[in-house]
Amino acid sequence: MSARHLAVLALAAGAIAACTTVDVEKVPLCAPVGSLQPPPAAGACDESALAGYTLALSELIVKPASQALVRVEFDGQARVRSLCVDEGVGNHAFHARREIAPKLDAILARAPGPRCLAHKRLDLNRFESKLAEIEEAKRWCGVVLGDRMTALQSCSKFRSDWILYERVGATQPYLFLRPEAEQPSNVPAGDTIGACQRTAWGFEAQSDCILAAGYELLTSQEFERLTEPRCTGEGQCPDDGS
Repeated sequence: MSARHLAVLALAAGAIAACTTVDVEKVPLCAPVGSLQPPPAAGACDESALAGYTLALSELIVKPASQALVRVEFDGQARVRSLCVDEGVGNHAFHARREIAPKLDAILARAPGPRCLAHKRLDLNRFESKLAEIEEAKRWCGVVLGDRMTALQSCSKFRSDWILYERVGATQPYLFLRPEAEQPSNVPAGDTIGACQRTAWGFEAQSDCILAAGYELLTSQEFERLTEPRCTGEGQCPDDGS
């Protein structure tokens, strides 16, 4: 092959690379959660409208199989103001930022969501991102094993703020998690497992026991896709109050 042909190929390759370059820095890593807007208060939103809007937004922003946590903040009109990706574990954050960057302008231009999101925040992909953290934590820290329940022992590297419940017949574990904004509890997750096993029997009763201890139940995106209503148009949902 001649030098001229090689030069032409090099220029073409350079042009292709330039076209496919993604500015990952357009999508920042998240600041500490305490410095971000809070999520909407419990009961502040119509649950159906919020679920439908959240699902539509998640399907646009979060790539299937992603294990990155994406935090979305809203302005006073409940429009997307900004978003960031939590650092998390591994290289999940980098891949998520690279995926989101080309879509950022379209995300910011979306129609407003439910009014209850004004000056608030939504966290997308919490279940999957927390599972990624849990798998990493298990490699560094010990775990407490109960009857179908698992929790993290006291660990300096990761918060012991979760309980996994392996329910018979379920394809994924049930993930119980303490709210992020709370200070770490003085009651270890392992102690909660022990107490709920002693005082309750069966999944429903033990689930209620764990929830009463200050945990919330997270579900996977796949579960939400199968069970929650879908928005139409530009993210508008029936009765979203917008």
